[in-house]
Amino acid sequence: MKILVTGSSGMLGSLLMDDLKKRNWELVPYDIKEGQDVLDYGQLVGAMEGCDMVVHLAAIPHPHREIPIDQYFDLNVVGTYNVARASSRNKIQRLVYASSISYYGINASSHVQTPLVEDQMILTQYHKAGELNNRPGFIYGQTKVLAENILAIYGLYKTYQVIILRLAPIIDSGYSKLSGKFWRLKTHNAVGSIVAAITCPNEVWYEAFNIAEEDVEGADTTKAARMLGFVPQP
Repeated sequence: MKILVTGSSGMLGSLLMDDLKKRNWELVPYDIKEGQDVLDYGQLVGAMEGCDMVVHLAAIPHPHREIPIDQYFDLNVVGTYNVARASSRNKIQRLVYASSISYYGINASSHVQTPLVEDQMILTQYHKAGELNNRPGFIYGQTKVLAENILAIYGLYKTYQVIILRLAPIIDSGYSKLSGKFWRLKTHNAVGSIVAAITCPNEVWYEAFNIAEEDVEGADTTKAARMLGFVPQP
């Protein structure tokens, strides 16, 4: 199996690459640190040639107050669109996308019903104008919604299989401002969920899965256990 990993030099990407190397698969790293940009469609198409799967990790990983909205959309949305259409052109079999539990709109100024399940309403479906004050968190979450909807087009029309992993923030990443019942995922479990998505033996044309620590109240992870066979480890 030949797998391209975007964001391969990042915190999560580098750990995933270390894990995948042990499995004797052919890996194609793709990272901005090496001059490889998901905003360069032609470069993506060339790098992806001959690949069976793509793991798309390249993104702004969490809300930053100093990052302008254009950068969120360029990397998280346009970058995902480039990966999606390059995958179609190269006839890959499966794309695994690292989304976020922020898809649901969880931030300091919004309210969600728990437990979080994959088919519930998102923030823009139940909040009204003027009710939100956490602009970076809102923008970040909505770029994940947009990216997932781009990928849904390819999965639902069976261009290739699409597995969405809505990851809780990784607690050993140094970003711990969003602490609480929703926010817990160790890096080895984030990596493990991606490996489970890669190796899932069943056809999964378009499915989203909550990925969080098993003991975290609020995020229902039973779908990931049932369909991917993924259960977080201590």
